[in-house]
Amino acid sequence: MQAIHRLLTRAFTLLENTTPPAYFRIHRELHGLRVALQIRDESLLISTDGLGLRIASCPDPAADIRVTANTRAVLDIIDGRTTPLQAILARDLTVYGPPPQLPRLSQACSAFAEGAVRTPAMRALLDELRGLHINSC
Repeated sequence: MQAIHRLLTRAFTLLENTTPPAYFRIHRELHGLRVALQIRDESLLISTDGLGLRIASCPDPAADIRVTANTRAVLDIIDGRTTPLQAILARDLTVYGPPPQLPRLSQACSAFAEGAVRTPAMRALLDELRGLHINSC
């Protein structure tokens, strides 16, 4: 399991255990969607099943939504230095998918952020993400 996969798996586990409403809101918003996520050199597939959120380390050419970003863009959005729209316009973040499905991804991201700020242990994961970015520069 690579670094981003490991961090995201731990983040989802933290949310499920400490802020279940946020976790289940993410699950509800992503239910039935396959989201391909490319960060750094990692290709992940986020999906749901009856038990929860699932992350697989594999590209999926049939994903419903595709998101590509670099760690700098992710950190800039988290830290409020840029917005997702500004990152898209700067071509640091790309999001492809059917327009009717994109609000569901946006709502899932909002639920993740709302749960993360209520989860003190999430700070350590953010520090690890910062370390990955510094080591990749």
